[in-house]
Amino acid sequence: MKPIVQMNYEKFKEAFVADPVSQMEQAAERGMNLAQYSNAICPEVLIEEKRSLTNKLAQDANLQFETTSVSLSSPVRDFVDAPWKEALLWDVLQRSYYGQRSGITMEGSGVVGSPLLPFSSGQPRPVAVGLGLNPSELVAVSHQVDSNNYQSLEWDYDESDMQRVKVAPGTDVPATTLKESSDVFQMSKWGVRFALPYETLINNNTRVNKLASMMQLEGLTEQNRMFVELCDVIENGEPTTTSTSRGASIAGISTFGGTAGTFDVIPFLNWADEALSYPFQISHILMRKPRMRDFRTKLAALTGNLALTQLSSIGLSPDLERMDDFMQRVRFGRVPDDAISNENRIIGLDNRAAIEYVARQGMAVREQANEIKSQTRQVVISDTYLWAKLNLQASHVLNVAA
Repeated sequence: MKPIVQMNYEKFKEAFVADPVSQMEQAAERGMNLAQYSNAICPEVLIEEKRSLTNKLAQDANLQFETTSVSLSSPVRDFVDAPWKEALLWDVLQRSYYGQRSGITMEGSGVVGSPLLPFSSGQPRPVAVGLGLNPSELVAVSHQVDSNNYQSLEWDYDESDMQRVKVAPGTDVPATTLKESSDVFQMSKWGVRFALPYETLINNNTRVNKLASMMQLEGLTEQNRMFVELCDVIENGEPTTTSTSRGASIAGISTFGGTAGTFDVIPFLNWADEALSYPFQISHILMRKPRMRDFRTKLAALTGNLALTQLSSIGLSPDLERMDDFMQRVRFGRVPDDAISNENRIIGLDNRAAIEYVARQGMAVREQANEIKSQTRQVVISDTYLWAKLNLQASHVLNVAA
């Protein structure tokens, strides 16, 4: 990654006004938006004035920020009379767009967090059953690479290999080997285009926050699609260049003391407790609507010590006052209807080691063009990325029908 050379505000403003596209491209090469890049270039504004440098640039152009960070009260037409103002418009809309998608495509790189520790203030509060799951919880690490192809880390985990051993001075220490996978995964590019009629751009009633709202809705739709894609990789593995299967292991409910074709709580709890081998354990359980309804019906029928003891063992409790504490271990989420291949299948995973998100560095594409014939301004947003499995032993599928 290219180093960032810092400069004062006036010098950066001069460079930005002269060539805003170049500044945005340099930000993209570093995996940043314009606001992040400008704050890194000139941190004095952020430190001394407690606001973003792009906020200061907009004020210099008589463009008024609202109290929110992703929308402006200024009319759109105020931004289209100069390239550098339009770059500010794009930055605001981009932050609005990625603000919604950040629930699944985390900015930066790092571990999401361990389900065994209390949730940090940056994570959503636990929910018992339903749609409250934030998909970003499922991703172990997120990072960028400078190629459209990716070879994930291949690690045939063996507990004995990971044990530290006592060795005599001068003797070799046994090693566990990490290597690149022999499979090469191809990134995919996904994009959407917004066509804005010129009348919309110059209308006094068209405010930037209206465009931001449109992009937020598109971002929510895209997050749902990415959730489906992520679940498919967890369940079935990535498309590979070899015949090697990288899908999750599948076992029928009968393996855990149940009856094929019948969803019962005890066999389900057995699976949640036994499916993964130490040190992995199921932290998140994903299911489609029919199984979720089954689950709720069975939970409602449980009474007495059975409910408290058995449900508490996987992080659920009928005692609402204690629910928050118990939910620290396992979280449940209903996935979109087409996210799992069969409604009888339930996905369990350890979010510390199951899957990673890999993006193409600098490929959050910013494209704008004028279409004179159709009298529109075109804005294209696209991303190039893939999902890859970190460890094949960190996910498991329960088949209620078998």
